[in-house]
Order: sequence, then C-alpha cells, then structure tokens
Amino acid sequence: MTAKGGWPGEYLVKGTIPLNRFGGHTVKPLLCIALVTLLFTSRAAFAAEPAAPQPSNTIEDKIANTRFSAGVMAGYGVRLWEHNRDIDIAQGVVHVAFPLTRPIGRSWYRGVLDYKVELQGGVLTTFEDREFVGLSPIGLRYNFTAAGKLVPYVEVVLGVSYFNVPRYVQGTTFNFIENAGIGAQYFIRPDIALNAQFRFMHLSNAGIREPNEGINEGYLLVGVSFY
Repeated sequence: MTAKGGWPGEYLVKGTIPLNRFGGHTVKPLLCIALVTLLFTSRAAFAAEPAAPQPSNTIEDKIANTRFSAGVMAGYGVRLWEHNRDIDIAQGVVHVAFPLTRPIGRSWYRGVLDYKVELQGGVLTTFEDREFVGLSPIGLRYNFTAAGKLVPYVEVVLGVSYFNVPRYVQGTTFNFIENAGIGAQYFIRPDIALNAQFRFMHLSNAGIREPNEGINEGYLLVGVSFY
C-alpha cells in the first residue's frame, strides 16, 4: 500500500526523507555553517577558562617545600642560677632541618613544623678551655610564617654530650642534654636567612654517678641558615 499525493505522504509511510526533496545544494552549505559556528563557540569557551594558578614563591612556601635546610650558629653561654657551677661555654652549632608539615593554622600562629638534628661543640672557658661536644638527633622546631620575611620560631632539641669537666664537678663526662630555644630568622634572600636565638641548655647524667648537680646555661646565638 502506498500513500497518495506524493511527498510528504509517501515518505511518512517509508520512514525516510531524501535530501533532494530539500534541495541537496542547500543542505550542504547549512551543514558547513553549523560546523564552523560550533568550532568558534568551542574555542571561545576554552579561551574563557581561567589560567592555571602559578606556583607561589613566598617565604612560607620555601620553608614548607624545601627538601631540607641547614645552618650554623655561634654564641656564648653562662650559668643561669647562683647555686650552679660557674661554667661558661663558647659554643658553635650546626643543624639540619626537614619540614614535616605543610603550612598549618591561621592568623599569627600559622606555621610549618620541622624535624631537626643538631651537632654542638665548644670550649669551657672557665675550666682551662676543656672541650664540650653534643649530638642531638631528636628535635622539633615550629616556624611562625605569617609575618613574611621575619620568621619567629620555638624549638626543643634532645641528645647526648661529652662534657669534659673534673669529676668533682660532674660525676661522668657522658651526659644527657636538653635544649629549648626561642628565636627568629630574617630572610635576606629566598634561600638565605639570618638567625638569632636565646637558648636554655640543661645538662645532667640522670643520676648515673654522683655528683650530678645539673648544669643550666643560658645562650645567645647568632648565625645563618640556607634553604
């Protein structure tokens, strides 16, 4: 059965509409125009997308993203209380620090936590320039990074030491050492900072042998750090 009256009736039955019924010469240009329009629309959409964010170069990012930092400091320590032995120590410190966290916190306490290893060495100026050597493999430093180039910090460093004093001063030359410090670094370049610190040092042999008075020193240290 076929539909009467030509198109569109006959093609509604067949289910197809040939292009030549619309004029093949008209359909092809329309398809080209549609493709060109789609192309330009797509390009405009991509052009409107925001550019990828550029990596930041702040001091905070430098502290958090460095593989490690290293530094040297030097200073002088004196006894803090009258009942302690009068022991003054000229000391040098070499340290290496590794960032443990990305920037954490908000406001003034925003910062980066470091793991720190330290080597100390010096002379006891009040005891015939006898030697002092300390190795502290356990240390934590928290850098307050909210102030830009000026980076205050607090730290605690624990280890062991060789403390060459007479036996009547300290029962053993082997002693444990605890350091607690507060200081600040000022970055003169993105990879170099000046460093100043006040440090409290406690030294004792934990009762291994008497006498064990406990030696408490206060230090002022200055130096430079490299990132």
